[in-house]
Amino acid sequence: MRKSAHPHRQRGITALVALVFLLLLAFLGLSAYRIAGQQTALVSNQQSRSQALGAANYAIEQMLNSSSFATTPALWDNARVDVDTNGDGKIDTAVDMAARTRLPQCLRTRVIKTSELSIANAADRGCFGSTGGAGGNLVVGGGGASPIGGGGDSACADTDWDLRAEVNDAATGTAIAVNQGVAMRVDAADAFNFCK
Repeated sequence: MRKSAHPHRQRGITALVALVFLLLLAFLGLSAYRIAGQQTALVSNQQSRSQALGAANYAIEQMLNSSSFATTPALWDNARVDVDTNGDGKIDTAVDMAARTRLPQCLRTRVIKTSELSIANAADRGCFGSTGGAGGNLVVGGGGASPIGGGGDSACADTDWDLRAEVNDAATGTAIAVNQGVAMRVDAADAFNFCK
């Protein structure tokens, strides 16, 4: 076993190698910390988006359950639905229905022919006769011609609607808009009054 002639030089190289490995480990630790922070932010953003999407869908369901959007769509212009997304009793998300866009829009309407109805079907019974289930609605048309009642038309119409809910959560900065199409049978007079 031979001793080195320069033991101090070996100690310097050992310290340098240890310092390089220490810097490498510090860099790897810092990188892992930054990646973990980015992953946490991504998960938080996805959770906020999922909650906003759920809140928008809840607001659309509230609109659908009321069915007033087909007879008085103006009630839902700028309507606000508050949502508690985590069940703690506090309002977490405020859902603005068409706050910056539009009313529920009727896209299409078609008067149902009496030949398409069945008296045996309870849903069809209100469509026979001169007025539908809502009754009493008048249609004002040019020239005195009524769009309902002629050519075997029933008092009901099938309508297609576009409903929109927007969520703007100030706490997280999440903004999302959901459009939902829905088909609905309504009184023919309401269809012609609100589906222009």
